[in-house]
Amino acid sequence: MSLEARAFAWRAQRRHTLLLEASSRTLGWGLAFAGSLAAADHLLSLPHSFRVIAWLAGVAALGAYFWRGLISPWLSGRYAEIFADAARRWPATSPMLAPAWSLRDDPGGRDVSNQLRREHLARADALAASLPEEPLYSWTPSRMARAGVYAGGAALALCLAIGARGSWTHIFVPWLDAPLDRLVMLLPGDASVDWGASATVTARLTREGLAAGLRGADLVLETRGADGSWHEAAWSRVDGGSVTFETGGLTGTLDYRARRRDLVTSSRRLSSVAPPRFEDAKAIVHGARGTRTFILGEDSPVRARRGDWVTVRGRGAVAPASAALRLSSLPAPIFMRAAQDGSWSAGFLAQEDAMFSLLLVSADARRDSSPPSYSLSVLGDAKPVVELLSPQVPLQAGPGDRVTIAYVARDDGALTRLEL
Repeated sequence: MSLEARAFAWRAQRRHTLLLEASSRTLGWGLAFAGSLAAADHLLSLPHSFRVIAWLAGVAALGAYFWRGLISPWLSGRYAEIFADAARRWPATSPMLAPAWSLRDDPGGRDVSNQLRREHLARADALAASLPEEPLYSWTPSRMARAGVYAGGAALALCLAIGARGSWTHIFVPWLDAPLDRLVMLLPGDASVDWGASATVTARLTREGLAAGLRGADLVLETRGADGSWHEAAWSRVDGGSVTFETGGLTGTLDYRARRRDLVTSSRRLSSVAPPRFEDAKAIVHGARGTRTFILGEDSPVRARRGDWVTVRGRGAVAPASAALRLSSLPAPIFMRAAQDGSWSAGFLAQEDAMFSLLLVSADARRDSSPPSYSLSVLGDAKPVVELLSPQVPLQAGPGDRVTIAYVARDDGALTRLEL
């Protein structure tokens, strides 16, 4: 192998060694840096701005090292350094190869004749050909490269142990943080809740959220306070890929959202609305003694005689989808019928004391969880009593005499007719 071929081969070996050393250091220390950030992100929820700054710093450090440790030595590649390394490996080449390489393109001159130049090059080629066929440069990982590989392996093992799979994406491509609404589904969303009733808020991970390595415990629930700012609220239950929160009795509006680090979902609102009820409800008692009307909620109790027919009628500002009358003395509710004037009514026969309430269902399927109850007082219908006041003793009278008879008639209800 000539001097020229040997020099080119040594330069290729040197570049290959530089590439392996730079790659091992970059891979090891880069993995250690990224793994440490991923573990910290998983445990501490690093802010988006911090992750972007860390990414830029890592890229800058990587670029600086590649320039200093690989690109600059690669581009320089001075043969004087290569021949100096060869002289340290094979001392006999020291006085021959480097001078011959400098004469390689020299046509000869005042100091060196052309004949001497050719002779020196020939002797250098012979010396290069006599060298053993073994590489001048062979890569052995440096202490820094080995330390980087160990550190990178330790960081990777830590991330695998704590399950920080999703955090790798946050570190390597922090600008691709997906909107949290794509990763989390909030239920029931914007909804209406009966006044005073409790609601359950559920945050459930989507397929994309599960694929990103999220957990329900990673989510934070926030509710808007009276001052307009958001405050953290504790989940009532955490169960793998979903978490739930019980609101308790609502008597207003509740704005809520889910947060993960610096990502938040769109806010949702629960609105408590008045339960479906009649604004004007009354009970009409039809009996032998006439008709009496009781305003429900004002006239209590509703009084009737056994055997009277009681009609309950109501009307609301918003017509319900259905309505029923529940009487405690009956096994099943009585369905109410709607009239053309917008009122709803149902009737029953008064038999005994009871409690009754109105069960309304709105068009959006809302119900009154605790409808008001009204009492019905049923009195027995005793026979009327007549008492003769005068005359008290037997009386004799002729055909033309006038006799005055006085008597008292009583009834527990009302008297409609008297006959002698």
